[in-house]
Amino acid sequence: MKVAIFSNTQELSTAAIARIDNLIKLNAQILIGDANVDRPIQEYLYSKAYPQVTVYHSGKKSKVNVGYPEKGGYVSSGVRDIELCKLADYGLAIGTSAQIKKNITSIGSDRVRLVVIAPIQDLCPVLVAA
Repeated sequence: MKVAIFSNTQELSTAAIARIDNLIKLNAQILIGDANVDRPIQEYLYSKAYPQVTVYHSGKKSKVNVGYPEKGGYVSSGVRDIELCKLADYGLAIGTSAQIKKNITSIGSDRVRLVVIAPIQDLCPVLVAA
């Protein structure tokens, strides 16, 4: 099971940590970006010695990687995120932003269960799944 995690927060809430811990218990392959906002999630997973993580980046090298294997060379972070959406069986969105909303739409509800951790008023209710 591959899970793409999209975030725009520098602090992980207890709800976010609970969902990430659940992914660890399920031995999920976690696909994550290399932005500064991805650092807290990478660091949390690394602190748990969780090995099933791949960091995706645009350009020649990652901006943020705490020690995981990486795949890169995408022409932009937007193209990288589209690839993450294609690869993912599931999605976890932590926070809200225009880019996260775009990624939620790109994952698509026809093949993916998506969990969004954000204030309900910040997202279209149709996109919020338990």
